Amino acid sequence: MNFKNVFYFALVLLFCTQCRKDETIIDEPILINTEEPILLDGYTTPFQAVTSSVFGQIFNENNDPLEGVRIIVEDHIVVTDKNGLFTLSEISLNREGSLVKASYDGYIIGSRTFYPQEGTVSRVKINLIPKKVLESFNSSAGALLEVEGGASILFEPNGIVYAGGGAYTGTVNVYAKVLDPTNNRTITEMPGDLSAIRPTDSFLETGLISYGMLLIELYSDDNRKLQLAEGVPAQITIPVPESLKEEAQSTIPLWYFNENVAKWVEEGEAILENGVYTGTVTHFSFWSCNIAVDHTTICLTFIDEAGKPINGMEVFIKATNSGIGSGITDPDGFVSGIIPANVPLTICTGALVNGATWSVELSPISTKSDFSYTLDFTEILEIDPRFKVIPGHLTCEGVNVKNALLKVQSNQRTSFYGINEQPFTVFHLLGEGEIIEEIQITDLRNQISTQDIVLYDETSSIISVRDYEMCPPEEYFYFNTLIGGQWRSFNGLEMTKVDFVSPGVIQIRATIAPAIGQDLFTMNIHGAESTGDYSGEMTHDGRTFKKVNMALGGAGFTSFRGSPQLIRLTSFDKNGFIEGEFSGQLFSDPQNIPANPQTVFGRFRVRYEEPQFDVSSFLDVVINGERQVETGLTGSLSGGTFSTDLNSLDSSIRLEFDGDSIGDYSNVNEVAHFFNLFNFNLGPTTMNEFEVTQFEDVGGFVNGHFKGESKNPRYIQDDNLYPIEGFFS
Repeated sequence: MNFKNVFYFALVLLFCTQCRKDETIIDEPILINTEEPILLDGYTTPFQAVTSSVFGQIFNENNDPLEGVRIIVEDHIVVTDKNGLFTLSEISLNREGSLVKASYDGYIIGSRTFYPQEGTVSRVKINLIPKKVLESFNSSAGALLEVEGGASILFEPNGIVYAGGGAYTGTVNVYAKVLDPTNNRTITEMPGDLSAIRPTDSFLETGLISYGMLLIELYSDDNRKLQLAEGVPAQITIPVPESLKEEAQSTIPLWYFNENVAKWVEEGEAILENGVYTGTVTHFSFWSCNIAVDHTTICLTFIDEAGKPINGMEVFIKATNSGIGSGITDPDGFVSGIIPANVPLTICTGALVNGATWSVELSPISTKSDFSYTLDFTEILEIDPRFKVIPGHLTCEGVNVKNALLKVQSNQRTSFYGINEQPFTVFHLLGEGEIIEEIQITDLRNQISTQDIVLYDETSSIISVRDYEMCPPEEYFYFNTLIGGQWRSFNGLEMTKVDFVSPGVIQIRATIAPAIGQDLFTMNIHGAESTGDYSGEMTHDGRTFKKVNMALGGAGFTSFRGSPQLIRLTSFDKNGFIEGEFSGQLFSDPQNIPANPQTVFGRFRVRYEEPQFDVSSFLDVVINGERQVETGLTGSLSGGTFSTDLNSLDSSIRLEFDGDSIGDYSNVNEVAHFFNLFNFNLGPTTMNEFEVTQFEDVGGFVNGHFKGESKNPRYIQDDNLYPIEGFFS
């Protein structure tokens, strides 16, 4: 048997977090199926109560998330959010198997069986099948209908009733679809899983190998569900996939999915002829042609070389002559699943289409077995660069966060990973052309969601969120480097709005004075009056400069300066706070050589303050495309030389020229201009343009403008000339 083409089992996903994000509880019952459940006389569903949680996503046939899907788990009902996400936290579930049912207008009801453990969170994914009418017929006439994919249904005349009882005469609308067991999508479209019971063998539990599935549902014109009348069966044919025809048995048991017990139930048999199985059924549901096999449970744990659990890594198990199953590791690096017993196994990671990243062979097992593996993700990234590795650790006011949900937003999809209190390593496998754009984390105990972590650099395979603070103070500034960094913060922030220059500028700075062993932070946001995207450049009065520039520095870590490529203001409340997030390549300053750009990302929140200036003196300068505005300049005239000095948190400024009146001082004498935006210095230099437009007496103003180029004397190895232009008052 070509086991690569045989669908057998779905790994059970066990996630040890609690999930309450965007949870919407519906108190009133919602009737999603008027059909009476099929009861099995003599069978009692195994039940072992556990308090556990479940989250998952619901998608349509195009793998787009569906918002507003009604989810029923036991007696609990919720609806999905815009990401197709649902969560149910700390509810009573059945350890022997609980069923998620998903109902959405225009789609067949979908379901998935999961196996919760005490105190954990299970994760499920369902792709709903669209409700498309195959064909309609009159119930009194019967019909033979062909289903796309090679199946058929033969209805007898006068053989249809209302589901739940009651004669029916009229139009029968048939919804049908063939599910190919060799197609990976089947695992998320089919109901439940492939666990089953055999009523003819004392309800023996078994696993299944499928050779074909067929969905059939009947509805009246007024959308009431219909069924086959008692004593009037229908004949169905189910095609065998091409890759399975050589191994298909001449007769095979028929099985239907029973929602009441959340398992497939054996009922009847089908005969193989010309590549299709033909059998008779007495009611409609999902039907499948399967052979029963012995099964057991395998438990796998994956850690990295540092001993941290690997979270979110897709794991495949190939069972010889029985098929392929897959699952995703949880926050403990754990995944378990039901597998065929007594057959050789191959465990591997990565996408099978392009070959496994890592694999190991296992001898056959007959009883529940546990295995643990250590993976070097550096080697894995070299083999398969499509992985993004997200190592991290979450705290709230210094205490480890026990339960959280990490959202990874890309240009193609939204993915979720459970996080617990220990340091984690999330493996996110990128699809073709997929780019991660932002990350958000939600503490599920108190529903605190972080600002988005926006990402600019797609060249790195590692995105570090180590020591991430989930419960920041009222005002904060946090930043991190993309590779191997940890979150750092600046406290004691203050905001200044300079509105007498054009465009106005919002300055956010740390109030700690720059000195050895102390920290420094400054950010200038030009022209900001509301929330929005402040990435890129702007042009004003002939000068072009970045909308935002910033500088970071302090004891014990590399200093950075520059303009982030991405920056968004997410809140702009003049009676409250300004909040934002940023990401971009800033330049570090190792050994006094301006080099080594690194991606720095972070978030900030500062109280809004209205401008408070008595005297509007300032320097407004653009250097190499970055604008800086300094206020509070004072000058003096001595011996025919005018000079002004200012030392602020992040800048040292001196303007000096020989003169005591208005006039053009271009290319006449050296203008001393020292400008320091944290390790970025210019001057002294001779300005190509330098004009004094106002020169008042003592107590008045000296105004002018200048333009030129200068080297940076701080860096001996830097021979570049940097453009400089500005205004002063």
